[in-house]
Amino acid sequence: MLTKSIRLTDEEATELDDVVRQSGEVEASVLKRAALRGLREDRLDRAVLLYLRGASSSEAASFARVPRARFIDLLADKGVAVLEGPSSLPEELEHIARFTGDDRLAEVAAAIGGGRGPLHPPTASRELAAVARESGRPRRSRPQKRR
Repeated sequence: MLTKSIRLTDEEATELDDVVRQSGEVEASVLKRAALRGLREDRLDRAVLLYLRGASSSEAASFARVPRARFIDLLADKGVAVLEGPSSLPEELEHIARFTGDDRLAEVAAAIGGGRGPLHPPTASRELAAVARESGRPRRSRPQKRR
């Protein structure tokens, strides 16, 4: 086992003493936990920077030593855009439509993909509603509450 040392200002030492007194723990345990927590947070911050500089979310998550899903949640919490390019959803829907022979699903895939990149949500909603109307499928109404 290795021993590491740090230098603290008087103010930092007072803060450490307060935490030790309040927690009832040994000073070494408090310092170790704080150092490890700080290292994890620093790793996450650096992983976000890596992602913003062009690393994939998988690479950045690996650097941060967290699962990719957790890293993507972290990006969302920080307001970092995860999907900037076109979504693969239209292609996936198109594949499912071909596989199942579902013409209406193919129309939806074409409406949201259209070869022009991702749609803005209001545009997508209008186009999907138009496809649904054209398909002759009745609109579903919400179930009525029983009194």
